[in-house]
Amino acid sequence: MTGLLLIRHAVPTVESGVPAAEWSLSPEGREAARVLAERIDAGSCRNIATSDEVKAVETAEAVAAKAGGVIVVDSRLREASRPWTRDGYEVAARRWLVGDGPDGWEPRRLVVERMSEAIGDSLVLGGSTSVVVSHGLAIAAFVAAVAGVDPVRFWSDLRFPDAWWVDSEGTHLARFAG
Repeated sequence: MTGLLLIRHAVPTVESGVPAAEWSLSPEGREAARVLAERIDAGSCRNIATSDEVKAVETAEAVAAKAGGVIVVDSRLREASRPWTRDGYEVAARRWLVGDGPDGWEPRRLVVERMSEAIGDSLVLGGSTSVVVSHGLAIAAFVAAVAGVDPVRFWSDLRFPDAWWVDSEGTHLARFAG
């Protein structure tokens, strides 16, 4: 069966004054990424595409260490671009997910377009399953577009890390149980 395994990165260490794209995984996040990688069938996941954000790359490296896959870093898999929002982030994120994006946030449709392009390129590289490591808002927007799920509920239910299987037609979506 061909398809896509979408992985949300593991928990980073939040560093005040450091851009979120530069946050690395926390010790707990490293362990969680390793445990997730242990559950993935190494033989079917040779193609691993990841956002260029440090926390995503480190999560992808854990998967590649287990699967022996090749990592392709792709900036199109980044999180939705937005200004720093500590207070009121969840409210702003929910607004963005339903298409009422706050000022300064990258339009949702553009996130879906770039994610779709990157994922399409990843799937073309072959293998039975493509693995994509990205971020909560970007994954939720993409999944809502291809599988018709409620983006707010999907995003709210995401864990750190988390993995979701999507079949090649986008008709079946399920949390990866391993």
